[in-house]
Formats: sequence, C-alpha cells, structure tokens
Amino acid sequence: VPEGTNWKRVYIIRHGQAKHNQVAAASPHKCDCELSSKTNLCPYLAPELEDPPLTELGEQQASHAHLYLSHA
Repeated sequence: VPEGTNWKRVYIIRHGQAKHNQVAAASPHKCDCELSSKTNLCPYLAPELEDPPLTELGEQQASHAHLYLSHA
C-alpha cells in the first residue's frame, strides 16, 4: 500500500451453524424456494426458525472465528 494511502481490510465470514441448518438436514423435505413448482414445505421457512439460535457447533465455529479475527 503506497504511503499516505488510507485502506481498510474487509473480512467476509459465514456465521456458525444455526438451528435451521440442523432442522433442514434432518427434514425429509428439501428447499424448493427457487423452483417454479414450490411445495411450501421448505424446512428453512418454518416460523419458529425465523431468527434461529446457533447450535453448539455454531457456537464453537463463532468462537474460532473470533479467535482468528482477534489475531488478524
């Protein structure tokens, strides 16, 4: 970076696994939201999963990301 230049580093990360990921993986239905023949059974659209919490694995993933970014 040339001297006197202002710059910012941007990190793009994915959040950790959330409850809707677990529910969708265990569901017999697959997401078909982008298909023209929707079934409305997409497991990601369940009202109780509108703002899903992180799973235990997701908490661990977020913690690892925090540790990595705090030393970057």
